[in-house]
Amino acid sequence: MKTLILVAVVALLTFAGSVSAGPSDYLSYDDFIRAVEAGHIKSVALDHFSSISGTQVLAGVEKPFRSYGQSGTANDPLLLRLLKDKGVPVTVDLKHDDGQWPMLWSGMLMLGVPIITLVFVILIYRRLRL
Repeated sequence: MKTLILVAVVALLTFAGSVSAGPSDYLSYDDFIRAVEAGHIKSVALDHFSSISGTQVLAGVEKPFRSYGQSGTANDPLLLRLLKDKGVPVTVDLKHDDGQWPMLWSGMLMLGVPIITLVFVILIYRRLRL
């Protein structure tokens, strides 16, 4: 039984590590605004669905980031004015980013396989015990 618990813990840790690792850092909207004001944002892409992405420069290293606003960010005149005043190049993406669906499906698959394996191990363990 201890082996089953160990297998379950390892499966969950593997799944959690693979889903949390992403190609870009997440910034809260407030942190994004602070980074723009501090001059750490190199470029920004906005869309009409509140998504913000781009490149930030920290300690001389360029890193991609993602953030989300409260309303359609491409339609926010105050945000656009701030970015223009700080000299940040802005691109407006008119289509919605569906880039998270493949990650969701792969995450479900990665969680599903260990769970199905665990169910089979439990069933076999119960059969052998009878």
